[in-house]
Amino acid sequence: MLRSIAGIGELGCWLRQYHDAVRDFRPPPGAHWQGQEDGWRPGMVIRHGDLGPWNSVWNGERLAGFIDWDFAAPGHALDDLAQLAWYAVPLRPVEQQRRAAIAGTHALRDRLEALCAAYGAQPAEVLDALDGLQDREARRIERLGRQGQEPWATFLARGDVGEMAAERSWLRSRRGVLLGGSGG
Repeated sequence: MLRSIAGIGELGCWLRQYHDAVRDFRPPPGAHWQGQEDGWRPGMVIRHGDLGPWNSVWNGERLAGFIDWDFAAPGHALDDLAQLAWYAVPLRPVEQQRRAAIAGTHALRDRLEALCAAYGAQPAEVLDALDGLQDREARRIERLGRQGQEPWATFLARGDVGEMAAERSWLRSRRGVLLGGSGG
């Protein structure tokens, strides 16, 4: 189901419903979040923080929800959507697309548009959010990994920072075609 347009729409609808449900939640003062130094501020939600196909649970052709909330933390809702697009569309180089059995700019553009339409966001703002998210995640892996904190030390050791930089470069070079223009 994840490979279909209907499946990607299920993801976007679920995430929108989740964000709507938690939008008014205010964490208690002094709440601490694993691996995150910034606290909650107005306008934030509690993000899942690890949205990818590997954490989605399906009941037949219907998305039941997401598991593995250990990276949940305050953040911007658009960053959750950007992370979901990164891994579920997937907005990644060709090798990762092949592993997901989804490839080609046209397929990626259609999937990005379907995810954004289901959520109620614009593809350009999701790509902008993903660019910032990839930068922040790479810096967090470097910072916490060098301090020996897990799982970031493992992420650092296996080369996630370099992979993220390559994916960010790939995404930037294909931004125009992913948004329906030419180039890349």
